[in-house]
Amino acid sequence: MSGMDAAPAKVALEYAKPLRWHQRRRSRWVLLIVCLAAACFAWRASREPLERFRERWAVWRDVRACLGDAPGPQVVAFESQPSRGAPLQQVDGYVGYVGGRAGRLPIYAYRSLIRPMRYNGDPILFMGARRWSEGRERLVVVRGRMDFPGPVMKFHVTAEIWDVDVPFGKGPSLVAEFAGPILVDAPPEGLTTTLRVFAGQADPSDPSHFTIPYDNGGQLGKIDGRLRGSPGGGNERIELYLGN
Repeated sequence: MSGMDAAPAKVALEYAKPLRWHQRRRSRWVLLIVCLAAACFAWRASREPLERFRERWAVWRDVRACLGDAPGPQVVAFESQPSRGAPLQQVDGYVGYVGGRAGRLPIYAYRSLIRPMRYNGDPILFMGARRWSEGRERLVVVRGRMDFPGPVMKFHVTAEIWDVDVPFGKGPSLVAEFAGPILVDAPPEGLTTTLRVFAGQADPSDPSHFTIPYDNGGQLGKIDGRLRGSPGGGNERIELYLGN
């Protein structure tokens, strides 16, 4: 027979030696670490969107609470009498001020309106949704700021318009701020401060109107407020004036 007809030579196969026990153990640890790292990465990737959604949901919830804020007419928004203000300072939703005074400041208003803007936490006299005839719904907030130029206290009333027509999870934006009347707390000689302001009330028959009653040493009065605007949606403003 010719050389071409010869059978191919057989080649012996060599197999890799099995890993020793310590090598197998090391490989298992490496695999375990890789799996744990992958699981942690996947957990963080899924957690961040959830946390962002929770934060946006909290902002949306606080803004809705501000729009629907509706304390009763007998709720005190600001108390300058120390003997009456001290108990209010222990109530949720109230904060204390100099001289034993107390004012209403709900936690949802603090989170959504005060903390982002770094306000000093003036008491809120009125807060709620208002709308003028051709305008969009706005959040109207009325505050009182204390001033002590001498032996008397001046209580400056200011109003703000906030835009709440924002994407889900975005906080409201301040549109404009307006100065209002000044209540002077000048009690008779020998008496302490006597100014008490009650929580403002929205007018159910007029979506642009609200009132804020007060008692200044037995002299009863109210602050009338109205959200106004010009045709076409411009020149939005809040008018505040003293009434009886």
